[in-house]
Amino acid sequence: MRLLDLSLLAYGPFTGAWVDLSEGKEGLHIIYGPNEAGKSAALRAIESLFFGVPGQTSDNFIHDNTRLRIGATIQRTDGTKLKFIRRKGTKNTLLDSAERPLPEPELSACLGGVTREIYTTMFGLSHQNLIDGGKLLLAGGGALGESIFAASMGISNLRNVMQELQQEAETIFMPGGRKRQINSLISEFAELKKKIHALSLSSRDWDTHENSLKEAKRLSDKVRVDLSKLQLKEKRMTRLLEALPVTNERQELLCRLEDLESVPLLPVSHPTERSKLVNQMERSRADLVSAGHELEKIETHLKKLAIPENLLIQGSQVTEIYKRLGSNSKALLDLPGLEGAWKRLRADQTRILMELRPDLTIDEAFQLRLTDTQRLNILELGTRCRAVQDEQRNAIQALEELEANLEEAGARLTGLEAPKNLGRLRTAIRLAQKQ
Repeated sequence: MRLLDLSLLAYGPFTGAWVDLSEGKEGLHIIYGPNEAGKSAALRAIESLFFGVPGQTSDNFIHDNTRLRIGATIQRTDGTKLKFIRRKGTKNTLLDSAERPLPEPELSACLGGVTREIYTTMFGLSHQNLIDGGKLLLAGGGALGESIFAASMGISNLRNVMQELQQEAETIFMPGGRKRQINSLISEFAELKKKIHALSLSSRDWDTHENSLKEAKRLSDKVRVDLSKLQLKEKRMTRLLEALPVTNERQELLCRLEDLESVPLLPVSHPTERSKLVNQMERSRADLVSAGHELEKIETHLKKLAIPENLLIQGSQVTEIYKRLGSNSKALLDLPGLEGAWKRLRADQTRILMELRPDLTIDEAFQLRLTDTQRLNILELGTRCRAVQDEQRNAIQALEELEANLEEAGARLTGLEAPKNLGRLRTAIRLAQKQ
């Protein structure tokens, strides 16, 4: 990254100041001036530009906190440029040239992981930083290597860090101690080695045990195979035993069916017709009882009647005429109704046939009657259709539940916080490894 220009728009003693840093082959610029000219304020402005204006700043003596602004143009390693402005605030402090919010990672990617502490120690060296560094050199007693290491890593107080690491190491291990973590683990390791030695076997004993184990495994495999065969045989015999009563019953039924081969098969409508006939028979029995009572009354009445002999001689003819008269009267009464019903049924037949098969006549339509097998197939297809519809409803319900779970998982994923910056942790790990 390269800083091309610096705009001190409203910061410290500056208002609308602009510094061009784009010239020069090596990119080295020296800015000088008398005391109180604003050099330290400009250095603080660069720090605030990259890492944000501190909450308690002393550079607001001319401009209010809400008006503080620092701008710059930087060039990335790939040659692209980024122009931005930094304002004082708690969020959305990084702005573009039109003061629209910019994502902070756009600038963080250009800094290469450099934090505010590393910047102030290695790059933004103020007068006070130089004084503190000199004191550390004097406190180091001439340990130039420590001072150079601290300066290269951006650590302002390496001696305190080393003391903390030494104290932490003493809590873990001491050459003559027993209660430290590593010391206790060493003792435990020695005890485990003794235990392993006590539990170890010689190669001869090992070979003997291994051969015995192989033989036992071979016998176990053989027993397992034999057991599997016996279990299969047991299951087969159990199935045969369970099927024996059913087989006997089937044989008896087959024998009975052979005796019934000459019996004609009843139509599918037989149960309905039988039920109708049974009901009709019950009604006939009731009518028979009623007719018996009526007959008794008639016989009683006949006994009281005096019938002429001449009429009795012609009794058979009178009876025949009476029967014919009753039948004729009933037929005459039923004829209009039967004709009307016949016409209605004929009209319904014609209408239904015109809707289904207009190319057929009524007499030809009788050939389209379903057989018993076709009726059974239709019933079976209806049952299978309902089962398929149930499976479809279950699948739709399962799909809705899965979509709800997916939406819930997406909401939970969206609500997770962003990963934390592990730069400082990696720096501390590298320091500990070097130490």
